Amino acid sequence: MGYNVKQNNMKDNKIKFDNDAVTLLKSGVDKLANAVKSTLGPSGKNVIIIKEDGTPSITKDGVSVAKSINLENKFENAGAQIVKEVAEKTLKNIGDNTTTATVLAQALIDNGLKKINRFSLRKKSNGSRALDMKKGVDLAVNKVVELLKAQSRTITKDSPELLNVARISANNDTKVAETVVEAFKHTGEDGIILLDVVDSTETEVEYVDGVQVQSGFLKECFISNPETRTCTLENPYILFYNGRLCTKTILEPSFSFALSHNRPFVVFAKKICGEALQILQFNSLKCCAVEIDGVHIFKKYHLDDLAVVTGGKVYEENDIYQEGMLGECTEFICHDNDSIIIGGKGDKELIDRQADSVRKLCNDITDDDLKKVYKKRLARIKGGVATIKIGGYTEIEKKEKYDRFDDSVCATRAALKDGVVVGGGMAYIRCIDKLRDFMCYLPSTYKDAFNVTISAIQEPFKQIVRNCGKDENKILREVLKYEGDYIGYNGLTDSIENLVSEGIIDATGAVINAIENAASIAGLFLTTECIVDNEQSSLI
Repeated sequence: MGYNVKQNNMKDNKIKFDNDAVTLLKSGVDKLANAVKSTLGPSGKNVIIIKEDGTPSITKDGVSVAKSINLENKFENAGAQIVKEVAEKTLKNIGDNTTTATVLAQALIDNGLKKINRFSLRKKSNGSRALDMKKGVDLAVNKVVELLKAQSRTITKDSPELLNVARISANNDTKVAETVVEAFKHTGEDGIILLDVVDSTETEVEYVDGVQVQSGFLKECFISNPETRTCTLENPYILFYNGRLCTKTILEPSFSFALSHNRPFVVFAKKICGEALQILQFNSLKCCAVEIDGVHIFKKYHLDDLAVVTGGKVYEENDIYQEGMLGECTEFICHDNDSIIIGGKGDKELIDRQADSVRKLCNDITDDDLKKVYKKRLARIKGGVATIKIGGYTEIEKKEKYDRFDDSVCATRAALKDGVVVGGGMAYIRCIDKLRDFMCYLPSTYKDAFNVTISAIQEPFKQIVRNCGKDENKILREVLKYEGDYIGYNGLTDSIENLVSEGIIDATGAVINAIENAASIAGLFLTTECIVDNEQSSLI
């Protein structure tokens, strides 16, 4: 069903309802997901992306494929963009398993629509059935997450399994994996790993001192590189202010000092607003403003640590500005959600003294949560930065290699944080029996949703098998004959074996993030009834 509605002869509002809307949206979902899922697993295929300037890019990175897709039909494109959000959200949260998230979202949408009869004659009860489906899927996914956490095993930067996580995410490139793991061993579990494409045929790693802050730029006007959404400043002065920085009276002395030396200026404070923010936004000097996140007392500790590392001092509300209060570093890189200080110019003796003080506090504290806070402080003070400089013979090769390094770094970091589970899609498969047991205690309104979820979480495994050219249902039946939790299908050797022994493991956080993001988008899709296209038209 569809309508055209004119408003003031300015807009042609195209509206589609019910099956018309869902059919077009679903078509867009399938076109994007089918392109993305062809890359999954050891036998996944490359995708060639033709850029706007006509040059090709070759990748097996699911989110890169998803980002490149825009469909001509607006309603189909809306469906594609909805699923693209799954991949992008997964990328933002974890950085790996974007293809798996897309496969799961498509499966939840497809199976969910079939259950609520969206493609057949509608019934009056379908609206409530859609809401029940969403609630049931959410409940089922919560149970899946609980079961995945129970399967998880903790690993450290010295664990041999870490190399396997890095290798699997790098499309089984052992050289990439070894480089990534070595970088983490050098910088520590909370260290910073940066990737940089360089004008060279060789790939090498450079190590420098650096600190990462879990707070990004306050306003987009501070972005210096729109393509990467970063603010990069060379050799800046840095002001650390313990309070609300809102008036120009407090800011002007330090700002004027930076201006007189024609050097970029960075401000860290608990709150930045009013006249102070306007000065930073509207001037000839390159600037950046960052508000420190966290609980009130830890904000002060955070500022103290950063000041020591950069050779500055924390500016208190009643302080009078004096030369030497500003910190310095060789490079400052700021993103949406984090900032990196490279080459802080603090005194090594003072840095060591601060680290010893924090280490003593950490050892004396018995509360586990507080101990984690102090461990992070220690890592921040003594942390390092590893820059992997990616080389290659062609720009296409460098881009493809960059994607592999990026996935490997993200998966390795996630594994260190949350542990690992069996790979190859088997972590989801091993949840099925317990999900079915749990279903026995549910009201009938949610059982369809659990069956939809059970069917959906088999899809990553099945897609890996399909991409290997095998019968997915036959292979799954063979795998389920075995009782071991680590038994699964190895696409590299075309055999059923212990996947953990063969190094086929996934980061727990990546596996959980994929199903959570997929369920979130699928739930919104399943409860959609209408699409409105506000297309601009000329005056009549």
